[in-house]
Amino acid sequence: MHYQNPTTNISNLASRTEARQLDFSGSWDIDSLKQIILEEGLRSSIQRGKFVFRQGEVVDKIYLIQSGCVAFTRHCAEGHRQVLDFFYRESVFSDLPEDSQPTTFSAQCLLDTQAYALSKASLRRIATITPEIFQAVNSLMLRLLSQAYDSLYNIGCRHGVERVAFTLCKIFDGFNAGIDVDSARFDCNIPIRQIDIADAIGVTPVYLNQILKSLKEDGVIDINKGTINITNIKILKDICNYEEFSSIKRFI
Repeated sequence: MHYQNPTTNISNLASRTEARQLDFSGSWDIDSLKQIILEEGLRSSIQRGKFVFRQGEVVDKIYLIQSGCVAFTRHCAEGHRQVLDFFYRESVFSDLPEDSQPTTFSAQCLLDTQAYALSKASLRRIATITPEIFQAVNSLMLRLLSQAYDSLYNIGCRHGVERVAFTLCKIFDGFNAGIDVDSARFDCNIPIRQIDIADAIGVTPVYLNQILKSLKEDGVIDINKGTINITNIKILKDICNYEEFSSIKRFI
């Protein structure tokens, strides 16, 4: 992991906070927290397959992804690996237990990733100047819990093709968040390995491959050298009733 110098210095925070007081005088949210991490954090480059932190370590930073993809993973006592969730561009993530408590999962880069990292000690110092930042941290905790519940419920209540279709739709939306469907930047490729998708769904790679072949035969996806390309996102979402899930989430 390679760190670059922070864009600003913590010693200058007080004067800059006063200068931007009008911007942050309202309710704090995740975007406010992102701005703090972007301005005060250290930028890092992390290679595909490397860990941001590992299960059992004490996590002392909060992260903002600039590009790439990170997965929360857990190795269970039985020896198998479980992917808990995926995080994409502009996602904020961390483990937020009590200080000095080891994390129960790992954060692993599934692609080459650029991220900003802000230490929790720096976050606490910033909070002495702007205590409202804890509103954003609380929002982050609630969002992470909500995402974990959504993933558990919406994957667990589906079987076979629906489960795979739902997971592909979620990944597709994660990579294309904030991008217009008609934009040239809109990407239908799923660059995540099939083994990672299988571990997220809770099936074997062989079973996943069988379902992917079925979806390919139906003209919903294409597979080229192991990379999944979604050729008809509308049908894929219809298979798992994904739009109903999205409508429900807006009211959570």
